[in-house]
Amino acid sequence: MDYMKEEELINILQGGEDSFHQFKENFDSPEKLAVEISAFANSQGGRIIIGVDDKGEIKGISGEDIRRLNHWISNTISGVIEPPLFVNTQVLQRGEKKILIIYIPMGKNKPYSVYKTNFWVKNGADKRRAGREELFRLMQSSSLLYADETETGAGVDELDEYYFRGFYEKYYEEKLDTSEIPLAKMLKNLKLMKGEQLTLAGLLLFGKNPHRHKPPFIIKATCFDDMEITGDNYRGTGIPRMIRKCKEFNIKYELVNDKIREQFRVVFHRPKKTINHIKEGTI
Repeated sequence: MDYMKEEELINILQGGEDSFHQFKENFDSPEKLAVEISAFANSQGGRIIIGVDDKGEIKGISGEDIRRLNHWISNTISGVIEPPLFVNTQVLQRGEKKILIIYIPMGKNKPYSVYKTNFWVKNGADKRRAGREELFRLMQSSSLLYADETETGAGVDELDEYYFRGFYEKYYEEKLDTSEIPLAKMLKNLKLMKGEQLTLAGLLLFGKNPHRHKPPFIIKATCFDDMEITGDNYRGTGIPRMIRKCKEFNIKYELVNDKIREQFRVVFHRPKKTINHIKEGTI
């Protein structure tokens, strides 16, 4: 990696703190150091410059401070922050004053916690605790969590077993009744169920009434024929069937032109990819 030169340091100090640079005169505890490092790792990465005050004036730190801080950094990134994180350090001297620079990469295994319970993110030049939605996005960014595998609050009684049976028998070419795997376990193996609840994929593909638990997932269609308005709401019985009903609506009112056909091609492609993903699951 490219380490900082003195000229670059002066430019950064003149520019002040921002989302990528934090100035610290010193640290008095490993915990505070861990918070700063984890906040950068959970965001876009950055550099902590130690030996500089908030105004960008170089105060310098001693050789003993540098040894102590390097020891804290080593312990922090392997024992306090989880999962472990790798950083680089640099000692830069300007005149008789030394500073320590910590280079923190953008984390690849977000979210990073401090003592397993505290999660921090950068907020401009400062930092703050990560909220629930931010943690959700951090997990998604590291492929630790997929939106279609989240719980929905819908129990297995919301599953349209008849529709799921048709899918299973068509794609796996065997009767569902002949399988020795219990239905609940099969649904969990296919990521359609988590705990005692249907996942988002399970609800949208095979739920009886997805809109009851996820109101935004409905399709509304309206036809303007001169001064008359004809429309309908397509709810329930799974997204694929809702799309099919919407397509029938367009055919009924002779609305299917090349542009609409292309829109349906795109819309149908998405559930098909999801179904193919499910098809490749191990049961």
